[in-house]
Amino acid sequence: MIFFLIFCVTSGFSTLLNQDTLDVIYRYVQKTPFKKIFERSGSEASFINEAIPTAYDSRAVYPNCKSLTSVLDQKKCGSCWAFATTGSAADALCINGIANVIPSPQRQICCDNKCLEIPLKQCDYGCNGGVLTAASLYIENNGIVSDECIPYEENSSKPCFTSCSKEGVKMEVYKGLYAKIPSIMKVSENEMKKGIMIGGSIAVAMNVFQSFTLYKGGVYNRTDGDFLGNHAVRLVGWNDTAEVPYWIMINSWGTEWGMNGTCYYLKGKNLGNIESQTVYFSTTPPTYHGRQVSVSFSLIFIFLLVSFTAVLYLLSYVCGRINEGEKKRDLQEKEARTQMLREIGERRYKRGLKNRSSSSVRRRRLSSSENEDEKDTSTRMIDDSEEEEESEKDIEKVGLLS
Repeated sequence: MIFFLIFCVTSGFSTLLNQDTLDVIYRYVQKTPFKKIFERSGSEASFINEAIPTAYDSRAVYPNCKSLTSVLDQKKCGSCWAFATTGSAADALCINGIANVIPSPQRQICCDNKCLEIPLKQCDYGCNGGVLTAASLYIENNGIVSDECIPYEENSSKPCFTSCSKEGVKMEVYKGLYAKIPSIMKVSENEMKKGIMIGGSIAVAMNVFQSFTLYKGGVYNRTDGDFLGNHAVRLVGWNDTAEVPYWIMINSWGTEWGMNGTCYYLKGKNLGNIESQTVYFSTTPPTYHGRQVSVSFSLIFIFLLVSFTAVLYLLSYVCGRINEGEKKRDLQEKEARTQMLREIGERRYKRGLKNRSSSSVRRRRLSSSENEDEKDTSTRMIDDSEEEEESEKDIEKVGLLS
């Protein structure tokens, strides 16, 4: 019965997980004790041991990639998350020789509307903001299209596109990428550098302060002014040889901002939390990726459920034994009190009998003594009468003699 219940619960739980949720479960489980179950393999595993240069710029390494050399403008729509993730995906497609296009953020903000429930609810809301994790997994499963097919319109209220919005252009969806999510709290510099070298760029989340909007050049190294909200950008390189180490950033605020839309951003200090969350794309799938993790996750879920059930059973057993012991002690105490009361009653009863017997003896003694007194009295009376009779007789005897 228990195993049947576990099967039903597991089956029902699995139906609640869409593909994107299963994907993110895998990526987050990489940071848990279950990591060995989902061990990755392939070219990226050996890449970690390769020497990482002190300075790197994907734009110089891949100068023909349109996405790496183009700066787009999100305008007044809060779609930075879509620009950062589609741009990073287009960079990975280009450096791997799959496609060389400028991506369409418009398709992303209109079509990516699913939420991830694990570990926290993460949703994309078009022009009202989004999350890098959910966006990157949408791209892994649904690919990207070119900006030529679906040009940017600064409007996320339109229905999802099933064909190009521009007439005469055939819709082509570019797939073959896997989203890499190193962490959601703190990412090491080497992980970020590795992501840039593997995918051409990484999408990062950051906090924006007023000073960032006024940036014109140099290394941005302060967070002055009011906090304005969260933002997402791409990092395409770094420089550790400069007097102040920095990341090379491509923003989505047009070419009039910063240095033609780019920025040198302080590296190694997690300024504005820019080194806290990142995603990038690769053509190398993990040994177990999101589409294959459902069975393994179900096994883990069953194991956890069985363990939880065993703990509950053990707790109920211990509590039952404790209750039985308390009941037994209560019964023993009750029996002891009953026995004590019985003994007290018997002693009182015996004492009462003894008192009654002693009273009857005293009464008998009193009555016997009274009887003896009466007998003595009567005896004395008889003796007196006899003495009187004898005296009379003696008197008579005395008179006859005279």
